[in-house]
Amino acid sequence: MLQQINLVKALPQATKSLLSPVLMIQICMIFTVLFLLLSVYQYIRNSAETSELAKLQVLQTAAQDQLTQAKANAAKLVSERQLMQQWLASNSQLLQRSNEAKEGKKQGVYLRVFTQLSKDIVPGVWLKNIRISQVDKVTSLTGSALNAVALVQFTRNLNQDPELQGMKFEIFNLNYPAANVQSISFLLTANSNG
Repeated sequence: MLQQINLVKALPQATKSLLSPVLMIQICMIFTVLFLLLSVYQYIRNSAETSELAKLQVLQTAAQDQLTQAKANAAKLVSERQLMQQWLASNSQLLQRSNEAKEGKKQGVYLRVFTQLSKDIVPGVWLKNIRISQVDKVTSLTGSALNAVALVQFTRNLNQDPELQGMKFEIFNLNYPAANVQSISFLLTANSNG
């Protein structure tokens, strides 16, 4: 037992000699340097992760902004397309109505002229061609008459007809018949402007 006590007493002294103050300071410094290196490593690692995360967040924000802009542009294009389709539909309806009105007006002019011509025609005169030009406002009648008296009477009836709005027909061309033809060919013209 005495030997055991001596060992127990000797152990702390041996430990004290092993752990001298200089050695203790050196061990502390080594642990401090290791701790600092570990801290720097963690900081660098966290900084790199934070930097990458920040970059990813910036990229994600930019992508979201671009997506939002693309959606807005798509909505604008759809809206503009709908407006264009509505405009085209309304314009095609207006164009169709305009064409129908022009056609109706043309048909109205033709119908009015035909009706009046049928009232003004005299026996012995027949028409072969009626030309009503909306461009130069000239109406031309081509036909034949059995004699000059019938043609003059027909021309007088046309010029006195109030429904023809003051159109003045003139004999523009006469072709007297050949020996074996019994009719006179004629061309009457009138300017629609009066």
